Amino acid sequence: MKELMKYEFRRRKVSQMISMGTAAVGLFLMLSGLLFWKVAVVASGFLLLFVGLLISPFYAGVESILLLNRDLQNGQSCMLWMVPRSVLQILGAKYLAAVLQTLFFLCLFFFPAFLGVVASIWKESGFTGLTNAAAMFLPELGISWIDLIQDAATAILLWLQLVMSGFFAVLLSRTVLADSRHGGLLSFLLFWLANLSCNLGYHAISGLSILSGLPSAAWYALDVIYYLGIDLLFFLLTAFLADRKLSP
Repeated sequence: MKELMKYEFRRRKVSQMISMGTAAVGLFLMLSGLLFWKVAVVASGFLLLFVGLLISPFYAGVESILLLNRDLQNGQSCMLWMVPRSVLQILGAKYLAAVLQTLFFLCLFFFPAFLGVVASIWKESGFTGLTNAAAMFLPELGISWIDLIQDAATAILLWLQLVMSGFFAVLLSRTVLADSRHGGLLSFLLFWLANLSCNLGYHAISGLSILSGLPSAAWYALDVIYYLGIDLLFFLLTAFLADRKLSP
């Protein structure tokens, strides 16, 4: 498993270097703007980090799907699936590499932006202004800590759904529906149909009259159970396809 993880991370080295360079530029702009008190420079650095924070999770997921598609397209998967590891270990390494890279990107862009904002408030208002801003931030937005944690957990499950459905779509199009010429387009259509089906299923379940009186906590539990089930279903289907079509 350790060797598989190293292999997956080596393949993502270019995107990691680009992300680190982008975060370094954003941090440099924020620090230099604070040093010389150039508001436009601080704002541009923060905007660069904020955009990276929003885009990087989706980029990490898409990159993982494209790497799998490239493997199946050029035959590298034949060597990968012949290593003395189980299908679950190989797929688990790919999923885990995508998750860890996403966490790396989030930390890479979040902490410099957070430190820059803290330094800006500290320089402008001192420690008192910093504590007041921290105490008023979420209430001013009308968000509680519980809501923030629930929304973050739901976003993680949705991200996992996108990645796992993408893996399933690529494997299905490149194996069962073997079409090397139009495999990319077919993978995209299958990915879109899979996620559309998931959304329609959720709306159908949430529209049941028996669930109309549920409290907000129960609705959140329903979301977690539904998306966890969808994620597990895609993972099992992908593992089944890989075991049947790619294992030696």
